[in-house]
Amino acid sequence: MFNEFQSAYRRFHSCETAMTKISNDILNNLDNKASTFLIFLDLSAAFDLVDHSVLLKRLKDKFHITSKVLDWFKSYLSDRQYSVKINCSISNGVLIFYGVPQGSILGPILFLLYISEIEEIATQHGLKIHLFADDMQLYISFQSLNALVNISNIEHCLRHIKSWMSSNFLKINESKTNFLTILSPSCNANSLNDVCISFGGSLIFPSDTAVNLGVKIDSSMTLADQINSVTSKGYFYLNNFYRIGDKLSHELKVQLITTYIIPLVDYCNVILVCATKQYVNKLQKLINSAVRFVFHLNGKKRFRSITPYLKQLHILPVESRIKYKLCLLVYKCIQGLAPQYLIDTLKEKKVDSRLRSANDFFMLHEPRPNSTYGESAFSYAGPHEWNQLPYDLKACTSLQMFKSSLKTHFFKLCFDC
Repeated sequence: MFNEFQSAYRRFHSCETAMTKISNDILNNLDNKASTFLIFLDLSAAFDLVDHSVLLKRLKDKFHITSKVLDWFKSYLSDRQYSVKINCSISNGVLIFYGVPQGSILGPILFLLYISEIEEIATQHGLKIHLFADDMQLYISFQSLNALVNISNIEHCLRHIKSWMSSNFLKINESKTNFLTILSPSCNANSLNDVCISFGGSLIFPSDTAVNLGVKIDSSMTLADQINSVTSKGYFYLNNFYRIGDKLSHELKVQLITTYIIPLVDYCNVILVCATKQYVNKLQKLINSAVRFVFHLNGKKRFRSITPYLKQLHILPVESRIKYKLCLLVYKCIQGLAPQYLIDTLKEKKVDSRLRSANDFFMLHEPRPNSTYGESAFSYAGPHEWNQLPYDLKACTSLQMFKSSLKTHFFKLCFDC
């Protein structure tokens, strides 16, 4: 019942799987010397604007929910009231005819079904779409010669979406609409200097960066802005920690960096494969600074090697953390614990029976990339890292066992133990 490319409120789906899919498509486009137009749409108060009568009609007509089950949904949505309480005073209750409760279990599911037609509209106009609840990413690849044709397709698609939104009592927040042009090195950038999108009575010009599901994407796919943002936020936390560091125990310091610093570095880090070594090192320096805070390595002590302290805290270096996440995502795909749109990017490798690797039943096909862009795409980088793992590790029968064994594997590689 759900759209294939809807990644919110669904088992095995997340911001990271959504970002991995979008990044993979863009990098493969660049590898094939094609550029990408990327548009980000945002809905205003989306959950609060769902019309109950339209929702129930859609459940019946499109999803064939009838009889008693439809009555359950009617009962769930009808006769709800809201009121305002200030101190001891409560206003009179007002019936609610719009909106689904966002903090509930059914509310988000009903919202996803309510906006399910959006994917069909995008497909009609030749655009790919990825949704995360009310966040929408539309994108289309192009060669420099047909750029203007695709701009026209985008404008028609946006008008169609806006019209559908109006008829369904939803509203696009046009001020938050972002447009990103990711150009192939073979594309003549000068020919696209005046490219813009007409939408809602205004012109939207390409931005240098855009925030997508908490990740800053730049027009060259270096992820430099994302890494700079992470390190800036991380050092802000560390500066505050240092102010109270003398009053904190070792255990509490460890808890602080594992709660505030490590998750910053690890968020959607599977797409950091396309980041240069220079920017990966910036993240490593942030983790090193956090470890120095834990062990109070100031003054002359700050020149000590950080490796023994990373080993003591069981913190993998950033490069290994990226490889860990890649292999973990591949394992989930193989075991059916990932979205179908990621599973479809991987293929089993056909092995020559005369080769020593013929007995490895977990080998994956590694596409031949044309450039470093292709090498950074999940469809290549994932199988490439996976195929280098020991057979016994790839043959793990449970996710928990695999995660534990995978971390041990990288730990031994990094710290030679």
